[in-house]
Amino acid sequence: METTTVSPPPIWVSLFPLLIIAVPLLIMMVFLARRKGKSLALYVLLAFIPGVNVMSAIWLASQTDATVTAELAELRRRLEAEPK
Repeated sequence: METTTVSPPPIWVSLFPLLIIAVPLLIMMVFLARRKGKSLALYVLLAFIPGVNVMSAIWLASQTDATVTAELAELRRRLEAEPK
């Protein structure tokens, strides 16, 4: 039996499946991070870590929007400022 040697594929071919999964999550996480008022750079980095990207996207989606938090703070400030 003859042995054949197969050279390993180029690195970009090995990373292609990671990019197929990471790029849609990256786009979603960029929009969510802006909307939630979170660190954009942190979530861009987390989007490229397999496994962590899905969990961080789910966690980020579950957080309260920054506009809702600001509106609640304004409402609380107005309620506390009212005379009793």
